[in-house]
Amino acid sequence: MKKQKQLIHLGVLAVLLGGVVAPLAQPFSPVTSVAAEGPITTKEIPATTKINIYKLRADSYSKLIENRDGQKLSAEALKELGTNVTPLKGVTFKWYKITDGATDDMLRKMTKEELDVKYTKNGSTGVTDSEGLTSFSVSKEDNGTYWVIEESAPATVSSAYAVPFRISFPMGTSDGSGYLSEVNVYPKNVESSFPVPDKDVESVGQNEGSYNIGDAINFHLKGTIPKNIHNYSKYQFDDTLDPQLDYEGIGDVKVGTKILTVNEHYTVDWSADTRTVKVSLTEAGLKWVSDNVPVANRGQQQDNAALDKAENTDAAPYIDVTLKAKINDKAVLGKPIANKTQIEFNNRGGNHGEELTPPPGEDTPPPGTPGVPPTTPPAPPGEDTPPPTPPTPPVYVYTGGKKFVKVGEKETDKLAGAEFKLYDNKEAVEAMKWTAGLLAANKDAIATGKFVNATEGKEIILKSATDGSFEIKGLKYDPIGTTGELATAGNGSKKYYLQEIKAPAGYVVLADRIEFEVNQTSYNKTPTTIESNTGDADPQNVKNNKRPNIPHTGGIGTIIFVVSGLALMGLALFGLKKDKKHS
Repeated sequence: MKKQKQLIHLGVLAVLLGGVVAPLAQPFSPVTSVAAEGPITTKEIPATTKINIYKLRADSYSKLIENRDGQKLSAEALKELGTNVTPLKGVTFKWYKITDGATDDMLRKMTKEELDVKYTKNGSTGVTDSEGLTSFSVSKEDNGTYWVIEESAPATVSSAYAVPFRISFPMGTSDGSGYLSEVNVYPKNVESSFPVPDKDVESVGQNEGSYNIGDAINFHLKGTIPKNIHNYSKYQFDDTLDPQLDYEGIGDVKVGTKILTVNEHYTVDWSADTRTVKVSLTEAGLKWVSDNVPVANRGQQQDNAALDKAENTDAAPYIDVTLKAKINDKAVLGKPIANKTQIEFNNRGGNHGEELTPPPGEDTPPPGTPGVPPTTPPAPPGEDTPPPTPPTPPVYVYTGGKKFVKVGEKETDKLAGAEFKLYDNKEAVEAMKWTAGLLAANKDAIATGKFVNATEGKEIILKSATDGSFEIKGLKYDPIGTTGELATAGNGSKKYYLQEIKAPAGYVVLADRIEFEVNQTSYNKTPTTIESNTGDADPQNVKNNKRPNIPHTGGIGTIIFVVSGLALMGLALFGLKKDKKHS
């Protein structure tokens, strides 16, 4: 009679609470199934009860089916739970026998380490297999109340439903007819890929570019929007600049066509010591992205290659940060300067019982089943976030220069004092002018007299030195492509022109403009192998001719010519007078 009453009480309890999880776990996550074979039951309390934990993952969950008697879910029932529901491999759980009557709220506030200390009767499951299955067993002698947490999960997992949960043994059937000797439970995770970073120079898909020293460069730091961005507590771009680049600030930060607001949606932190800029989405910024980018529009670019070519549209948006920089006077002319970025992120946060907010308006579990972050992220000891993404493939920027020597008709004659204006194309009317960047790049040549009146905003006028040499540093040239492959980065060329405005003494000013080419090796012979400029490239000769010789006048011949002329004139006058007298 006593045993019969006990069975009835257990059955009523199971009916009220769904049969699988104990009362305090029920609001947290009812677990459901549709049985094909029926529950495994016994009339007597079983010697051992086996708990099969089937771990699921999905992009999102939309339905909760009432679980009856811990039966196994059918494939059809799995599909009904949400979007892209599949088993999750690689998860472990840890169980604790609760001996002090602690409530769920109390247990959820405890860290794993605190649970380990307080509840010494505990253990871990094996890793879930390809079907998402792992299990543990409780003997009749150890029956009681157990608290189960998710101990580790793949780093792509951001939130969990149905964990942690409370489960009590022995467990009766929902109809009070006996005891369950095997129970199937289905805790669920929301999973998404990591954010994918990429980087452009100036425009979509451009991975290299050439600039005059001091000219503005716009790098674009790009990151995909994971489907579970609503669970993120950190999303931060890290970019470290080479010493050959100067940091000039952050421009627009965009999601699709929308521009975010600095300090409200993101913050900027530049360290001159580490030469690193960090652009971090704030809590409000993360919420803005979650609220304004539907789940269906997130994560449209799956890898670097797709993101590299993708336009930032509202239908398939990503996060785009404009990083402003410029090449400085430390640049090795012709040597590509690499730049990469990576993303630090936390797609989970807090303790194992801390609730996470689902994306507004999206398919999510019904009220009463909040998501929680996995208990222990798979990170090194002491870490509480996944590692950063791998750095992006590098993009490259570079600049060039040119060396000259002024020579006479004999190339061994080096000529000083020739002056030239500089033009960036053959038809240009206005000569190129000095900028602060070009002044810094050419400061040594300016100091040795190889330029005339070098002042910002004034025309650039080159001047040959006593050995005939002159040069220009910091000129851009045209890349042959935009792929950003190191093997070809820095290749390309651009034609510039000199117009001589003053010739060396005794020489004729050249009428035509002098064409020259700036390329990877026009200033340094082997730029990719050196750390500072050597200027060892062969200079281009600029040849001048002497003025032509004109015969000298005013010598003895002139005197003879004048005397002879006067004599003839005198004879003519004498003749005229004689004729008059005769007449």
